[in-house]
Amino acid sequence: MLDRRRCRDHRGHHPWRAIGQLADWRIDWTDDLEPGVWGLTLHREKRILMANGLDQAERRSTIAHETGHVLRGAASVCQRLREETLVERQAARLLLPSVRRIGHALAWHQADHDKAAHDLWVDDALLGARLSTLAPRERAWLDQQLDTILL
Repeated sequence: MLDRRRCRDHRGHHPWRAIGQLADWRIDWTDDLEPGVWGLTLHREKRILMANGLDQAERRSTIAHETGHVLRGAASVCQRLREETLVERQAARLLLPSVRRIGHALAWHQADHDKAAHDLWVDDALLGARLSTLAPRERAWLDQQLDTILL
C-alpha cells in the first residue's frame, strides 16, 4: 500500500515517488498509444504504458492519473467513463491541493489556463478537473482574487 507521507516533496504530492512504492508495477515508454492517449494502465500485466514525447507537466499529470487507476483497480467497461472522471479528479486534488497557488498562477497569467497549468507542473486537463471540483469556499476565494487582480 502507498505511504502518502513518503510521496511528498517541496511542491506537495510527488507522483513518481508514489508509483515507485508499488514495486510490482513497471512503466514502459511507447509510441504505440492512440493519438491523444498519454498513458494506459494494464492491470493484468501490472504495467503502465506512457507515451513518448510528453513534457514534464504532462508526464507528471499522466503518472498521477495512472497511479490512481493502479490503486483503484480494474474497472468494468460499463464504469470506464465514470472511473476516468474519478481518477482525474483524484489526481487533480493530489497535484493541486492549494487553491491559493492555483489563484496566483491564474492571476499571473491573466486567467490563461495553459500557461497557469505549465507553472503548476500539470496539464491543462488536470487544472480544468481541479477547477471543476472546487469547494464553494475555494470557488468564492478564487473568484474574489481574480476579480481584484484581473480588472
